[in-house]
Amino acid sequence: MNRLIKTNDNSLAALIARLAIAITIFPHGAQKLFGWFGGSGFDGTMYYFTEMVGIPWILGLLVILVEVFAPIMLILGSYTIYKNQ
Repeated sequence: MNRLIKTNDNSLAALIARLAIAITIFPHGAQKLFGWFGGSGFDGTMYYFTEMVGIPWILGLLVILVEVFAPIMLILGSYTIYKNQ
């Protein structure tokens, strides 16, 4: 389990890739959860997902939470593959 949480400190390319992805995805999640960057917030997004798109509420909730917390975990380097060299 410890190998899943660590990240390779010697890989600058992995760090840049994680930061680029996180910086791209986080604003989308922040729009959905907090209403930042011109988003409709949690209530508006859940209304759109459940009433307009017709997906179950649990799936809409998971989409919102993943788009907010996954980029944070990427920035921290959590759950990235670590290989002993």
